[in-house]
Amino acid sequence: MVKLVRLTTDDETCVFKSNLDAGIAVSKDAKIALQNLTFENEYTALTIDDSNNRIISNFDTTIYDDIEFNIPNGVYSKSDYTKFFDSLQATLNCTLAITGLSGSTAGGAAYASYYIDYPNKTFNSNGDNIVLKYRYTPMTSPFTENNGDTRSDESILFQGSQNNTGIQVLTTNNILNRDNLSKEEIAPAGSSRNAYMFGKSDEVMMSRGSGIFCCRIENLGDAGASDDNGFGIGLSYTQVKDIAFDETEIPNTQRDFEIRVKKSSDNYFTITPTSPNTEVDSGVAPHSFVDASGIDNDLLMIRKNGNKILLNVMNSSGVGGVEAFTGIEYTIPDADIDKPLYPYIYICGAASDTAVGMPFITVDPNIEGNDEYEVIGESQAVRESPGAGVSSSNFFDILATPFDDVLPSIDNDVYDTVPNFTKKPKISMNSDIWHFLGFNQRRNKDQVSYRPLPLPIENYTVDGQLTGLNERMLRIELVADKDFSVVLSDNFVVILDNYSLFSYDASRTSYGMNSRNPSNIANRGRRSNILATIPVNNNNDGIVEYEPNTITYIDLDLSTAEEIKNLNLRVLNKDLSPIEINGKAVMTLLIQE
Repeated sequence: MVKLVRLTTDDETCVFKSNLDAGIAVSKDAKIALQNLTFENEYTALTIDDSNNRIISNFDTTIYDDIEFNIPNGVYSKSDYTKFFDSLQATLNCTLAITGLSGSTAGGAAYASYYIDYPNKTFNSNGDNIVLKYRYTPMTSPFTENNGDTRSDESILFQGSQNNTGIQVLTTNNILNRDNLSKEEIAPAGSSRNAYMFGKSDEVMMSRGSGIFCCRIENLGDAGASDDNGFGIGLSYTQVKDIAFDETEIPNTQRDFEIRVKKSSDNYFTITPTSPNTEVDSGVAPHSFVDASGIDNDLLMIRKNGNKILLNVMNSSGVGGVEAFTGIEYTIPDADIDKPLYPYIYICGAASDTAVGMPFITVDPNIEGNDEYEVIGESQAVRESPGAGVSSSNFFDILATPFDDVLPSIDNDVYDTVPNFTKKPKISMNSDIWHFLGFNQRRNKDQVSYRPLPLPIENYTVDGQLTGLNERMLRIELVADKDFSVVLSDNFVVILDNYSLFSYDASRTSYGMNSRNPSNIANRGRRSNILATIPVNNNNDGIVEYEPNTITYIDLDLSTAEEIKNLNLRVLNKDLSPIEINGKAVMTLLIQE
């Protein structure tokens, strides 16, 4: 005679405990078997710790030192592994910086950004492969193409206040005053931040790698109350375009990083999360703010370098420019490192005495429609150099005379000349990570560089000739060799706890602290109450549905006939450690006389 017992459990570690009111009478020769078992295993997809968390990148090892950052340690399960891609993307972007002027050789000379694309990340994600993207990020104006053309409605980057409070883009034939902003003539001065510009879509954000958001003072008055004058330039963790329509101004809680200038006689103020949403006095007032050409006027700069945000003002009080005050440096914590930063500008002063001069920004290059730098631009032809008849290659060229000693060191040639093919770029990660992503890199449990790594310009041949493509695709894209999948490949063990079985275990003992096996009996056969072992392979959803083709009965070690009142079982990992499950587990047992 065969008796059937069905068991269920909601226990997160898959422990079954049952009380049988009527009991099951069995002889001393009874046997027991596992007929089927179903559960959803919350298994570990990847573990990041001090042994494999190091990331290194350098896009010209012949000149620059490596920048190294560690991925935050963590255990990623089959249900949250996409968080690892965000963490990896953030860490890669922390390795991107512009080399400073203080003698440091770490970083590079071009703004850039990393992006990790994985299946179903966005509606544009194609295929089942992980794609690691690196892109140069040129500077651009929000309303004017880099070649001087006015942006189409589709490519405009900023839009005005939700409530249509008057703010305007000033038109001028002087390319030095490109995209200047002021209030409309009818809009009065006031302390409210209700005249503002912001990114028109969620994709208009500061470059996630290295980047800059900058403007200069075009004009600045000195009449009336301080808060009724000037303007602010900032970055917010909150998308400014999502301000509710009943809001009349940029909420104070959305001012995460900001430089605020008020009257010309007042000091600059800054905001960082160190003193959240609070203006902090810099102790320094504007130096130049009414110059006829604007070229020598103060520059307000917010930069992202590695994992730091830097706020500063440059002025022309000294030859080659000076830093108006000691730069405000904020280290982004790990929890915020992959958060987008959205740009905004607001104006408080009236049009007659307040104007924002030539704002420009390094927008994240992965913006939709920018596959070939259609939005951000293939070059930085901002203006004609006086008397030279040739185009300057970026915004910093315009400022080279008054500010050449304090501007970030940018390589103009990256964007407008044939690349230097002697460069030796590098991306280095632990082999575990390369293989998790699906790349066929050498697996040795150590740092492995992707080789050969192409240069970030795709349309040039090694002899410097164009391939026929007209667009400058200033990027590399590394496509994984294998389709991405999170695979459950394991062997589970079903243990009967409250009855002895004629089962034996001769497995290894080096399973860690949770192992049942003492080291002095390594690989020796010993009694163990194993009811069944369950092999599972290539199951990426964690669902285990086990039913053997042939039922295998195991002898119960009974000395006499008895009545079974309780059945206590556990499902363990192959190392005999507890598993973690989601939801309900169901088990069916057969007891044979």
